[in-house]
Amino acid sequence: MNILILDDGKAGHRKQAMALFALINRILAKKGIDQKNIDCKIIPTKFDNLLQKIVYKIIFGYLIKSDYLLYLVAEILTPPIILEISKFSPDLIISCGYSSSCMSAILSNKNALKIAILYPGANYADKFSLVITPQHDLVKIEDISNIVTTKFALTEDLIHCDRGAKKLKLGLLVGGNSNTHSYTKKFSRNICEGLISFVKTNDLEVMWTPSRRTPPYFLSIFDDALMKSDGVRHLFKCLTSPNASEDILRECDWVLVSADSISMISEALAAGCKVTVFRPPRRLGFSKKNRAFINSLEALGYIRVCEIDEISRQQYPMTQENSYKLFCEDRNSIEKSISQLLHRF
Repeated sequence: MNILILDDGKAGHRKQAMALFALINRILAKKGIDQKNIDCKIIPTKFDNLLQKIVYKIIFGYLIKSDYLLYLVAEILTPPIILEISKFSPDLIISCGYSSSCMSAILSNKNALKIAILYPGANYADKFSLVITPQHDLVKIEDISNIVTTKFALTEDLIHCDRGAKKLKLGLLVGGNSNTHSYTKKFSRNICEGLISFVKTNDLEVMWTPSRRTPPYFLSIFDDALMKSDGVRHLFKCLTSPNASEDILRECDWVLVSADSISMISEALAAGCKVTVFRPPRRLGFSKKNRAFINSLEALGYIRVCEIDEISRQQYPMTQENSYKLFCEDRNSIEKSISQLLHRF
């Protein structure tokens, strides 16, 4: 069985695609399919430039409805990608995000099952065998039978650790600049100083990691603040390995997450951690999608939200709801839908 993952270059999207691939592997194993008979290939589908993205959006979203014509246009615009996909001859295609789902939607291989993670839009949804999307990604729930909605962004199960036997540690997952907001130097300094003040008061170990979007000056500001922190530098451990966030979620009971990353918040919740989300000032910008996602989880009691100047006064959220139950509900509904899709294998 050939499984193709279309990668748009965004770390959060890639993690969701790999989480789905891991779940599919488990389902296939239950069906008695040997892992040696499963071939997985990852192909980058990132648009080369903004013009190419705009052309794709106009042509594939509005102008052309014929699958055959869409495929011919795709061959002209992105021949290397189409050629590589055709050579692999996938049985199942996983895409996450606009560019990869756009590419998946117009592939001529009608026999391949196609699963889109994140809602690809009304023009594309019916071109997929299954669409898996968090509720916050839909403006309204479409009445389409092939859509499975979830509470979180798709993530792997990281609950297999005994946090109760360890000293309480605080995890910090830092996002960064995006299309809707930026980490100013003042904002970065407020995060660092608030966290250092918090650690001084509570004597906690902190494991943290930046993301690919974290600006370089944030790291410099954090390092300078720790140098002047009067004896708490040893309590901070920065992880930079490819699996840094997973390691933090396995080790830490409580995680502080920046509000700009839906995927990081979802991962922390799926790991069963206590989660406190800190928001950027409204003047720095903040997407409606992020606000809806965070407001929903806060109302349900699964996260706590604080402003940036409140970090130093945070307390361990003893009464926070256990989010792992929701994660299990998400996973079970996805597993059921995928099992039905894979009946022919």
